[in-house]
Amino acid sequence: MADLPGRDAAILVADDDALVRTVLRMALVAEGHEVVEAAGVAQIAALEPGIRLHLAIVDIHMPDGTVHDSLDALAARTPAPRVLLLSGDDRAAPEIASRAAGLARKPIELDELRRRVTALLREGLDPPRTTGASHG
Repeated sequence: MADLPGRDAAILVADDDALVRTVLRMALVAEGHEVVEAAGVAQIAALEPGIRLHLAIVDIHMPDGTVHDSLDALAARTPAPRVLLLSGDDRAAPEIASRAAGLARKPIELDELRRRVTALLREGLDPPRTTGASHG
């Protein structure tokens, strides 16, 4: 899988609100990232499989499917991107929250967006942490 050229990371912004997508795209591009947009679940599923997405920022509520449909489409990618879910509520059902790397409340402040994206991308690059404790 090829990374998108010339950028720090390829990030999907998926939201049915064009204004939200535009604001998030502008903030992420200003940070040096390549942004791919999707306006719904069908567009997430139809994304070119050859583009490696490092992170997906996904609205929990889209009109053409469920958040599980979005997460399933992203999980089917190789490699699967980390996912930051956006919601008007700062809570998500445990079965949803467990499938994502994070959850942020909409509208998200751009400084918080930058912090969250930086942290999630860094975590995605770090090797898994191990401890000396044995599990048994």
